[in-house]
Amino acid sequence: MGENTKISGTISLGTYATVFQAEVFAITEACNEISKKEVRNKNINFFINSQSAIKSLNNYFIQTNKIFEARTTLNILAKNNNITLNWIPGHEGYLGNEIA
Repeated sequence: MGENTKISGTISLGTYATVFQAEVFAITEACNEISKKEVRNKNINFFINSQSAIKSLNNYFIQTNKIFEARTTLNILAKNNNITLNWIPGHEGYLGNEIA
């Protein structure tokens, strides 16, 4: 993968998924896809517009199975890469965020 590779995709989570649920699901799926490509020794940035998702992932106590799954996939990816979770405000013109 190139130095500034951007990966994006869409999956329908149904009508009633919250921003929190969508962000956590997207993080898990992104980690799984990046891991399949056997990416190593890279700086990987996630841009997330849900502060609660970031806080839940950083929390010592895990509240749900989905957070556990997301954190596990992040930790696996972080074994060979530098992972950064970046908060971005929603509806502020960030292309990937506006598409979602």
